[in-house]
Amino acid sequence: MIGRIALALVASALGSEIACGQPALQKPNCEGVAKAEADFAKFIAPDKAQFTKVTPGQFHFLQGVAAINPNTPPGLPPGDSAILARGERSEEGVILFVRAGNMCMLMAAPGTLIDLMGRVLTERLDAEGSEM
Repeated sequence: MIGRIALALVASALGSEIACGQPALQKPNCEGVAKAEADFAKFIAPDKAQFTKVTPGQFHFLQGVAAINPNTPPGLPPGDSAILARGERSEEGVILFVRAGNMCMLMAAPGTLIDLMGRVLTERLDAEGSEM
């Protein structure tokens, strides 16, 4: 179900070219993170949608995944961070690539990708437990 939701969000946010597997070469269509999260929550159920900011190591891992994904525009995704959006009990989700508080690209996140993200740790942790 999340896969269909991800496809619908990708199509509405970025245009039918990406949803059809043909990457668009135009400038990213950015929108506020709060609006993107509200749109996602509307499809899931507002009280069951979860949003998790990914770590810096996970973000760089996702940049590489997006760069070779045939359903995303060529090159690195725009942004300086990312958010994983998923339903409360869902194994799938959607990655929101964020730049300066705006969501600029979406990418479907199947369960296997989310599992791999959980294994990524690239740096030492600071006193708060965040990657340095």
